[in-house]
Amino acid sequence: MGPRCAAAGINGRGIPPSITAGSNGIEGCYVPGQLSQDYRTHGAAKLVKAGTDIVFQMHYTPNGKDVTDQPRIGFTVANSEPQRVYVSFGISSPSDPKSFAIPPNDPNWESPPAEVTFTDDVDLVWMFPHMHVRGKDMTYRLVYPDGTSETVLSVPRYDFNWQLGYDLARPVHVPKGTRLVVTAHYDNSVNNKFNPDPTKTVYYGDMTWEEMMFPLFSVVVDKGADPKGLIRIERGRQSNGA
Repeated sequence: MGPRCAAAGINGRGIPPSITAGSNGIEGCYVPGQLSQDYRTHGAAKLVKAGTDIVFQMHYTPNGKDVTDQPRIGFTVANSEPQRVYVSFGISSPSDPKSFAIPPNDPNWESPPAEVTFTDDVDLVWMFPHMHVRGKDMTYRLVYPDGTSETVLSVPRYDFNWQLGYDLARPVHVPKGTRLVVTAHYDNSVNNKFNPDPTKTVYYGDMTWEEMMFPLFSVVVDKGADPKGLIRIERGRQSNGA
């Protein structure tokens, strides 16, 4: 069974049609091999209000026999009120068939970028690229208000079988008005040993034989900031699950 992303959205009582409707969005994402996120490093936490439902989106792959799965989630409870809040986002490139269609036998197809603008000052602390078996590379780049740019994460050899989240050794301060631009490439050729069928056009979808361009990232902000108002989608969409 290959790794799958499990996204947890924290919602008010009564689960809405969308997994993250009425919530702050995706609160976390896990695949086998990934370490737990420790917000204490940043003097931050997430607020889970009384009466909250935690909703999981689980992804499975058949393995030919009946099995039982018992997902568990663990929390560390803060002893005092933190002064900062840890906020996670999942965004996506444009996913309509006209924008996202990987041609047959293309060894280096470039996805349309996912792009957001930060509408408040934040500290970028974590990034997690997610694609499927044709994913080749992904790059996160910040374009600052003065026009300068900085590559904050480059994963040149993406591996679906061992997906990693990247904790920054030092948070990157991102001023209001900065754009985050994420690009990715895909190998839909016979040279990709994980490719199910290089003769077919591949579209965006949840199944492993389809593809995704799904960069996640997390920021830390002062506790008075509105977590729902920190980014504006410029290209692509804010996604509900990976």
